[in-house]
Amino acid sequence: MKKTTKISKKQKKLRIGNFWMAGCIGCLLEIFNVQDGTLDFMDYIDIIDFDLIQEKNIEGPFDVAFVEGAITNKKEEEELRKIRKESKILVALGSCACFGGISGLKNFVRGRPFGTAKPLYKFVKVDYRLRGCPISRKEFIELVKHLKRGLPYRENTSPVCTECPLKGDDCFLKKGIPCMGPITAAGCDAICMKNGQACEGCRGPIPNANISKLFQMFEKFGMKPRDIRKKFRKFAGNAFGE
Repeated sequence: MKKTTKISKKQKKLRIGNFWMAGCIGCLLEIFNVQDGTLDFMDYIDIIDFDLIQEKNIEGPFDVAFVEGAITNKKEEEELRKIRKESKILVALGSCACFGGISGLKNFVRGRPFGTAKPLYKFVKVDYRLRGCPISRKEFIELVKHLKRGLPYRENTSPVCTECPLKGDDCFLKKGIPCMGPITAAGCDAICMKNGQACEGCRGPIPNANISKLFQMFEKFGMKPRDIRKKFRKFAGNAFGE
């Protein structure tokens, strides 16, 4: 997703608004994890609206609005449309905002007794996406710095396998263990694999992902088609296909 920012390079700081809809707020909290480089990064932004961490907030307009969570009702839809009008740039933050995420699992319940959960792009224009459950703080910082400098930002379109430390004989798939790595977008630094777990596909699909091939492989591992579809839908809804 490529876009030239409308933000002036002469601005000292970006006016940031952070908002959440139907989500766990984990992606917003990830932004403020204490890690190296935090103080330097804060020179780029002025957080004027973030109910979760500050009592006094300033209403828009915003240079950049980060919105976490899926849309599950009319009130959230109206709030999202208002945020869009007040923001130069709107960023979908995390899997729920990008794809529907965990909240979107209710879309697959027969009769939809719990309603639906839809990604932001179904309602408003989304300028950028930060994938993941939660997002990568490194990618967040990279995006903001690109916007501050007036540079286009590009999503990572490589598969998670390119970052995986288990490439080769230690690969989960070679051991017959279902792993979503080959069709899932990288950028997470393969954190699950580094901790001994297979990829769950939380970052959604890469362009031109060979989904049917991986589906067939999972069947050979003994998984039932119904369970495979559940695995594909867990974080990304129908983004991996129907």
